[in-house]
Amino acid sequence: MRFFRKDYIIGLDLGTASLKLARFLKKEDGSLFLESLKAAEIQEGQSREAALRKLFSDIDVRNSKIIAAINSSGTMVKRAVVPRMPPEELKEAIRLEARNYFPFDISDSLLEFEELGEASEKGVKKIEILAGVSPNKVIRECLDSLTRARLKASAFIPQGAALRNLLALRGFPSGESIAVLDIGKTLCELVIVRDRKITFNRRIPVCGDDFTKALTAVLSSASGRLELSYAEAERIKKAYGIPESSSGEMIENKISPGQLLSLLRPSAEKLAGEIERSFDFYREESSGMKVNKLILSGGGSRLKGLERFLSAGLAIEVERINSWAGLKTKEDLSGKCPDVEAFAVAVGAGLSRPQGLNLLPAEVKDEVKIAVKNAGLKAALSAVSTLLILIFIALRINLNVLDKKIASAHIELSTLQERLLEARDLAFISRVSSALPYWEDVLKEISNVAGKDMYLKEISFHNRQIILRGEVVLEADAQGCIAEFTRRLEGGMFKNVRFSRQGREFQLQMEIG
Repeated sequence: MRFFRKDYIIGLDLGTASLKLARFLKKEDGSLFLESLKAAEIQEGQSREAALRKLFSDIDVRNSKIIAAINSSGTMVKRAVVPRMPPEELKEAIRLEARNYFPFDISDSLLEFEELGEASEKGVKKIEILAGVSPNKVIRECLDSLTRARLKASAFIPQGAALRNLLALRGFPSGESIAVLDIGKTLCELVIVRDRKITFNRRIPVCGDDFTKALTAVLSSASGRLELSYAEAERIKKAYGIPESSSGEMIENKISPGQLLSLLRPSAEKLAGEIERSFDFYREESSGMKVNKLILSGGGSRLKGLERFLSAGLAIEVERINSWAGLKTKEDLSGKCPDVEAFAVAVGAGLSRPQGLNLLPAEVKDEVKIAVKNAGLKAALSAVSTLLILIFIALRINLNVLDKKIASAHIELSTLQERLLEARDLAFISRVSSALPYWEDVLKEISNVAGKDMYLKEISFHNRQIILRGEVVLEADAQGCIAEFTRRLEGGMFKNVRFSRQGREFQLQMEIG
């Protein structure tokens, strides 16, 4: 049972130019409730950890599980059907056959996978997996940034897996292949999902910054020499996008629609060409499966006119993603968050399955498991303490009622001698009531001096003697933990503290001083 405790899941998008988070409240039935979205730009000359501190400045991370999505040129996911074998043997087999799965060297990369289910090839039972890789250097840099920002991640997932999680909410018809193109400032990733499984993943060599840099090119026209700064180009790109035609009035008295179109068209055509080549490769790889829809996400997808341009060039339906479609939210977030497309990865990260793909190093995973266990033990002890307090409150309320009855009985004693026995009983209860705070102090004292590496299982009282039974989290630390606990007890209101232990379990006998 939880008392006044809320558990949260935070999906974190570790982008190259900005950081974004999506904070979910986790209900007791396991369902997720999207509470808030927040972003922080990584300013020029600013470290990632500084941006992380700013992002989490007003976020309470207690009782929160952080799942971070990472994105780099060497981070990728790949679906495969493989023979069933032990996990470590499977990892080694994938590494040996890496060329068949990944278009780059993974010798210095962390490799993990998740099982998607059983599969069959030519009558042979196999398993379907989603393998993910990321350079060790990238993993270490992300870990260091979080550590310096005093944050701990429960999982690292590739960006492609986060986008898969988000599309799984949409409920697309079975058998349809849906492509999502996440356009960031410096990286662009294409993921194709069919039946909630990633079937294709590729890095696209065109990003949002390419469109901005294209506008900084020098043009000569009848109106004279045109040269936009990077800041001007970024502002005009966001405000006007790709024009539908070359005619119209001058834009900010600097550039005509025709000039804007001529500068942006090459990058847009290159992007469309790369997407088309990816679709062709996917069709060959999947025995003729075609992509039914293209969904745009990421900050770069907000370029005006991009949907129209890609739809016409690819002859396919194109739409921008709604990052919280299918989710329960605290309120309508569209007004507070107009750039909904930019939070797709953060939201998708928060939707990750507990046993899904996790690119954290093994030693960090072990630390996370221990931390989660300790947190659970602390929560259990806190719950017990809270329950005891509530019991004491209830008893006090009842005893107050009895005190009133005692007062009435004393009034009646002058004329109703026959109720003497009842009055005596009530007086006895009153004496018990006066002793109650004493035992409350005992329980509070024990709770205050108990170490964080142990938890109590049983407490019993015999006159002025107390017997405690409990367990230490780590057996290697048992002797020291119990000795320290004994010292603290004797430094307070207890004396003659004696203990015995067997493994991680211990028993203490003591008297009230």
